[in-house]
Amino acid sequence: MDWRRALHAVAETRHSLRPAERRTGGRSLVAGANALFRAAEAERPPASRILADGYAARFAERHPLVQAIRVGRFVAPPLARELARLQVAHCTRHRALDALVAEALAEGFTQVVTLGAGYDTRPLRIGGPARWFEVDVPETAALKRRRLPESPATAIEADLIVDGLPLAGTGFDADAPACFVLEGLVHYLPAATLDALLATMGAGPRRRVLLSFIDPAMVPRASVAFTSLVKVVREAPRQYLTPEALAEHAAPAGLRLTGHWPFAAQVAAFAPGARGRAVGVSQDVARLDRP
Repeated sequence: MDWRRALHAVAETRHSLRPAERRTGGRSLVAGANALFRAAEAERPPASRILADGYAARFAERHPLVQAIRVGRFVAPPLARELARLQVAHCTRHRALDALVAEALAEGFTQVVTLGAGYDTRPLRIGGPARWFEVDVPETAALKRRRLPESPATAIEADLIVDGLPLAGTGFDADAPACFVLEGLVHYLPAATLDALLATMGAGPRRRVLLSFIDPAMVPRASVAFTSLVKVVREAPRQYLTPEALAEHAAPAGLRLTGHWPFAAQVAAFAPGARGRAVGVSQDVARLDRP
């Protein structure tokens, strides 16, 4: 079977399944696919496992498009290889951010706010004395409440592009140290939205922002299978950032770049289980601080 034709057929299915008009921040299929990656990773032997998320299987994406891609990997070897590489990339950055969030808690940050939280389960897996807040669109937030009712996080329903970051009235303490997490999100945001969010996150005493972003150097590394998948799910990146460009965006908010980990550095520092496994396109991880 011609795997390109198979992906095109899946894309047409996606088109027919979408409503005529879709909100800016409708439920992300990528969030469910990432949960599938973490669930699959949890089934690997401990010695070769990047991370173990015991809750991820609850969020396995059931959308027909994602199911079609999963089946397609058995008849399209390039697709199977790309999905395996994406699993490594996602789980590695997720593990890196796990470690950096835990580090922030150990350093006295008492609030963690995750923007575009998707199906992240850190409030249960990492816990700690901090208060947790999760910001996402209503569709995703509602599904998460149904499948993970024991989560201690306060849900904030908002479309970040339309609503910004509405923290007032949520229980967030503007005078207490806060760590913000943006994983797999920055590249979907218009530059003006990113700047506005950074300004909000940087306002107040002792702020930290942990995020992942796509460096332009990744673009030439994108395989045909990867670019086909991006077109199929229709969640294409809007922007790419170098570490220098990220620092420039952060500076007006009083935030400075205090840590930067490309994929190889993530593996070395946080995810030894990824050593020797193939990866294609990946995201860098960065830390911004306001003392």
